[in-house]
Amino acid sequence: MPGLLITGDAVLTMDKNRRVIKDGAVYVEGNAIVAVGDAIELKQKFKPERVMGGRRKLVMPGFVNAHDHYVVGLLRQIADDRNLFGIIDDVWNLQLIKTFDTADVYFSARMGMAEQIKSGITTSFDDTVTWLPARMSKELVVNEIARAASDTGGGPRVVDTVGGFDREEGLGLAADLFLSDVQDTKRDCLNLIRRYNSPNSTFRIWSTASWPLGCTEENFRVMKQIADDSNTFSFSHVAEVKSEVESIKEQTGMSEIEYLESVGFLDENVLFAHTVWVDDSDIARLAKTGTKVSHQPVCNQYLADGIAPVPSMIKAGVTVGLGIDDGGHMNEDFFGLMKSFCILHKGITQDPKAATAEKALEMGTIDGARALGMSDSIGSLEVGKKADIIVVDIKGWNHAPRVRPITSLVYGGLASDVETTIVDGKVLMEDRKLRCVDEDSLMNKVERAAFDLIERADLRNLATESHLGWSIPYFKPEN
Repeated sequence: MPGLLITGDAVLTMDKNRRVIKDGAVYVEGNAIVAVGDAIELKQKFKPERVMGGRRKLVMPGFVNAHDHYVVGLLRQIADDRNLFGIIDDVWNLQLIKTFDTADVYFSARMGMAEQIKSGITTSFDDTVTWLPARMSKELVVNEIARAASDTGGGPRVVDTVGGFDREEGLGLAADLFLSDVQDTKRDCLNLIRRYNSPNSTFRIWSTASWPLGCTEENFRVMKQIADDSNTFSFSHVAEVKSEVESIKEQTGMSEIEYLESVGFLDENVLFAHTVWVDDSDIARLAKTGTKVSHQPVCNQYLADGIAPVPSMIKAGVTVGLGIDDGGHMNEDFFGLMKSFCILHKGITQDPKAATAEKALEMGTIDGARALGMSDSIGSLEVGKKADIIVVDIKGWNHAPRVRPITSLVYGGLASDVETTIVDGKVLMEDRKLRCVDEDSLMNKVERAAFDLIERADLRNLATESHLGWSIPYFKPEN
């Protein structure tokens, strides 16, 4: 079988010993890693058909984005300076929900996936289905996301969730258009699991009861049972905003984490996003049950949600990955995400060791893989694991003088430093060029789709608004 050798000044393995190999290499055959070690030795031993990487390059596992929503891609640059409920009220309004269609889903996903590949993200979690109106077939929506991945050269690995809301709280003026029957949702989810969750698939389905305010107790129990019976995971957004936690407390007499434990939704095969408003007792429950967490340091600050006590979670033994969430409210830059994690928690704890560069890299790779239940196959460069690998160009001034590249990756790295992205052994980007995508053509189509959606949904005012009185033009191209 033809072999590929990927070399660099440094190889960050993220293996259990956290080896960083100077002048190292990774040898790949097919979609699997065959060897990791000294570059000269591996080249002599395997005589690879092809060699990439080289001087002033760093080789590492691709990033694992543990939370995102492809669905919002076309709308991510409107409605600045609002909290979560402001976004729901002003963007996910009645007109948008009435007009959103599968073409919008497809181009949102294509855009997100293209940027993720160019940013070194090789695996991404996506929660799209629940946030679309019930009139849209869940199966058609998932199929469009899968088609977007296929049309992006296979795309990153995708974990896509399937679920539905069955109560109206917190969903804004269009709430009733979201609601779906739990048993119908169960049927759709099981059908999609059967279709996509084959052993070697790079596109997989989880169940979800996506938000405690919008989901009944029955919904949580049914979605968890699907995950248990199908050997997969389930997911929810949890304790993101203070008013959400207060509402659950008023209704149940319990914290949100206590409530979810009472309905059987804390477990090793459950992932929560956010968990901002949790206390030590909640964290202890997460740790005891093995429930996973995805942390969104950029999104939570953009929405003024608050700051999740992630250092306390990690200290308690909770597995925590990093998630961009909604394009990080402007982009899919994982380097910026890691830097934000570090400086945010150093500042709020006044402890310079509360969030280190090493921990940020762990959370972005192997811990993210654990959070998605995939650490046996991705998240580190080890023999037998899938070849999800990126090459980072560290010759730029932002990495100079290259004394400690781990530090420059987190505090100085840029998405544009990623030179090569490989998913499942397939080179999707090389020399900053997507190999299976006409980028200019896709960019034009995405731009047209975004303006078309904005106008159909009557959201043009959000594209030109300014909270400081600026005169901002409408940037729709003439043709």
